Amino acid sequence: MNRKKKILSIDGGGIRGIYPATILAEIEKSLPEPLCKYFDLIAGTSTGGIIALGIGLGFKASEIVNFYEKYGANIFGGSKVKNYLDICSKLNTVMSNWKKH
Repeated sequence: MNRKKKILSIDGGGIRGIYPATILAEIEKSLPEPLCKYFDLIAGTSTGGIIALGIGLGFKASEIVNFYEKYGANIFGGSKVKNYLDICSKLNTVMSNWKKH
């Protein structure tokens, strides 16, 4: 059998990992099953690897986003964390509105 394999690869980048997590959370809202059910391999680099582990273990992407929002400033520090979280919130709004059209 030559069934094609589905791979999800998530980039790293510290607190910026909240971006792919947010996008995956929005995608997951429209799926009947958790993301891990749709991929043969889920991998990532650095913070992307942490997200990949969470998704592979069956956590919802929205749970991972909540984790970043709650603990991101303590884990990653720096003044830019709030900016990333604000941008992510706006991204979430844009994606939600886009799906309605």
